[in-house]
Amino acid sequence: MLLRTALLATLEDQGLQHDEIVFAQDNKAKKWFDNNRVRLLPWPVQSPYMNIIENA
Repeated sequence: MLLRTALLATLEDQGLQHDEIVFAQDNKAKKWFDNNRVRLLPWPVQSPYMNIIENA
């Protein structure tokens, strides 16, 4: 599996930045991340009120 052989070390150190990841119904990808202790970094709420530039 590509993630295990090529990216796991990086994912363990850095985490995975994602935006709206949708896991298949069987959750194999989510289980893989959990089993390999990969942190999924949360994204903040996307709102025009949260935009620093527009609300400065």
